[in-house]
Amino acid sequence: MQLPRFTLAAAMAALMLVAQPEPAAAGSGAALVVGAGVSGLKAALDLATKGFTVTVLEARDGVGGRIQTESTPFGPLELGAQWIHGTDNPIWTLAGSRSWKLLPSNSESGAELEATATGAKAVTDAEAAAWDTQFAKLETYIANLQANAENSETLQSGVDKFVSTRGIAGRKKIGLDARIESNWVQEYAASPSKLSLNWFDNEPEITGEDSILAAGYTATLIHYLESALKAKGGKIVLNAPVTNIAYGTSAGVTITAGGAKYTGKFAVITLPVGVLQSGSVTFQPALPSAKAAAIKYLGMGVLNKVILGFPDSAKWATGNWIERIPLLTDAGRWREFFSLRGITGKPVIVAFTAGEAAKYPAGTTDDELVSGAVSALRGMFGAANIPDPTYSYVTRWHEDPYSLGSYSVVAPGAKGTERTALAATLNRLLYFAGEATSKTWPSTVPGAWQSGIDAATKAARDWA
Repeated sequence: MQLPRFTLAAAMAALMLVAQPEPAAAGSGAALVVGAGVSGLKAALDLATKGFTVTVLEARDGVGGRIQTESTPFGPLELGAQWIHGTDNPIWTLAGSRSWKLLPSNSESGAELEATATGAKAVTDAEAAAWDTQFAKLETYIANLQANAENSETLQSGVDKFVSTRGIAGRKKIGLDARIESNWVQEYAASPSKLSLNWFDNEPEITGEDSILAAGYTATLIHYLESALKAKGGKIVLNAPVTNIAYGTSAGVTITAGGAKYTGKFAVITLPVGVLQSGSVTFQPALPSAKAAAIKYLGMGVLNKVILGFPDSAKWATGNWIERIPLLTDAGRWREFFSLRGITGKPVIVAFTAGEAAKYPAGTTDDELVSGAVSALRGMFGAANIPDPTYSYVTRWHEDPYSLGSYSVVAPGAKGTERTALAATLNRLLYFAGEATSKTWPSTVPGAWQSGIDAATKAARDWA
């Protein structure tokens, strides 16, 4: 569902309707926070620390948002956010300061295989190197195109031009598609047709190796935030899906959630882009045009997992990553497999699906998806080496009504200012946070964390 576009005059009229309540005395205001993910919990904690009375409204029956860790016989397994990306970010620093054990997760590839009707064959080192070189040329080509690209152009249009002008076909095209999948689709959780050409890959580069929290995100980061917030007197209301946010009254902000109404001097909004786009939450008055446009042109990527736990007898390639070139009948799935065996010592493989391939057709069952992933593994390593899994979990983030996707992307039509516009405060009443508002670490846990800090800092300054 697209949000309506407003004229400048209409936006100005809407803003004039918003009352300007007098600031409360320092620390005396009641603050509302929508969402108990990382950004919401961090904003709430910082506000509570500054003396505000804070109530967090969470639609789910637990905290964490798009961070969810499942306790299993194979140890903690992440359903959502998986890694701490790099070392130059606040989550990596926090983990060190609190002595949370980190497990290195490098990008070493265990194998690259191509599925065939009779099994699978390894991609030769020479061909893999040629594909890498070809992809590097595509990256340069795309960077050059961006200098004169229109905002409406898609990344796919740039890929198509490269393929056409270079006459790429046959094995070269297979290799190019494989590299696009592993480097772009899996990273951005979106197909090139859903990504802006002009603003693609314009985020600051992440430095340092990725890592995984040994105890899982929930038992460390989320538990820390929740416990610290409650110790400061903060309140978390669960099973309270927000349906309306009214910020045009002299009372400040009134939020309808779970059938009840909550009033505060101001509110921090951390709803995911997918939820904002869906229209399931209404704003009174309607959001101004700049905010509505930001929501429209920040797309929502989809990255789903089929998590498989096997008996110890299972055997597959060493290394963390297994790349697979699928059959046409695989519907674009079963390309990327992440092995935890070399990281946690447990025989667990995570099959990632991203972009359009991750939006499973209606009626697709978990059993069908598990069977598809297992069949792909058996095609690569033999049925004798891949027994039936003893544990499985299928995520469907695109169907979750409280996320409607995995993390934000910049969609075609964007002007490059969308994250800043989404983060902008509305009349000292609504403050916005979440990974989608971060320009430094978008689509990541560090981005969500920092956005919570930023929103709380703005609110505390405005209401001091």
